[in-house]
Amino acid sequence: MDTSALHRLFGALSARRGGESTAIELPGADLAAAHLPCADLQGANLAGSRLDGAKLPGANLAGARLDTASLVNADLTGADLRWADLSGALLGGALLTAADLRGAKLPRSFSSASSLAGARVDSAACARSGLDEEAILALASAGASFDDVASFASPLREALVSADAAPASVERSRRTAPPDSRRLGAAPDSQRLGAAPSSQRMSAAPESQRLGTTPDSQRLAAAPSSQRMSAAPESQRLTGSPDARRPGAAAGARRARRGRRPRAAPARR
Repeated sequence: MDTSALHRLFGALSARRGGESTAIELPGADLAAAHLPCADLQGANLAGSRLDGAKLPGANLAGARLDTASLVNADLTGADLRWADLSGALLGGALLTAADLRGAKLPRSFSSASSLAGARVDSAACARSGLDEEAILALASAGASFDDVASFASPLREALVSADAAPASVERSRRTAPPDSRRLGAAPDSQRLGAAPSSQRMSAAPESQRLGTTPDSQRLAAAPSSQRMSAAPESQRLTGSPDARRPGAAAGARRARRGRRPRAAPARR
């Protein structure tokens, strides 16, 4: 390891943490086994440098120059390598798990990487790297995920989908949506939420029986008009009887028939 180059690198990283936009120019530097987790190496010029066994998990290497660099057994787990130049780089045994390689210029030796599981690749990276269909499928077989599967030509697109190279969100969008009546397990309108037909909703009975009501003729246990309120015929209302049955009426009638004479006055003396 070149300690002088390492000190210069640490000084540049410290200045960047302080808000300065310090350039990092270390082409051909020997930084083997350097411990640089989450380091801000965006746009750094590390072309032809030696980074064998370097620890760079989560490092920001977006737009960095790593062409012809040696990254054998380097740990680049979760590193941001968007639009980085990796052409001609040696990746034997390197860990690129969950690394972001979108737009990056990849070397032909990428298949020698120890792990590409979950690495993100797109059509721009494939075009920039000049990868043919066989190389693209090799990336998918190694576990890389393609964000824009739909942008590939039809035969290759189907092959990538079959290789599970599409992200979960893309795969979900491809699934055929079920009919409206089956979405979210929805039942027909008449059965939604256990609803019964209109005539049976809320255990409704016919109008004549709702709320325990009876037809008009039976409401309040009403009897026919002639019997309402225990009414008797007019001749018997209020326990009345015909004129012939009124008290004293019979005797008056007999006196009238007999023509009863008035009582005689006493004789004069």
